[in-house]
Amino acid sequence: MHMQTIPARRRTVRLPSSTVPRADYESACAARDIARGLYERQTLALHQRSVELMNANDEIHRLRLQMAAHGIDPDAQP
Repeated sequence: MHMQTIPARRRTVRLPSSTVPRADYESACAARDIARGLYERQTLALHQRSVELMNANDEIHRLRLQMAAHGIDPDAQP
């Protein structure tokens, strides 16, 4: 199979075939990089929300223990 070398900004890439137009290949690479960046940002945001939820649950547990220590039933209806 014929391999064509295209100089890229960061590295030299090799196309599997000269039949793929350079602009299409570069556009696909740009789309892949954008998708990867979005995935990484969403993953970090999800992790941050998970940490916040765990902290909130810890605070609820702490407050329930404090209520019980003061003789208040945390499960009692107001």
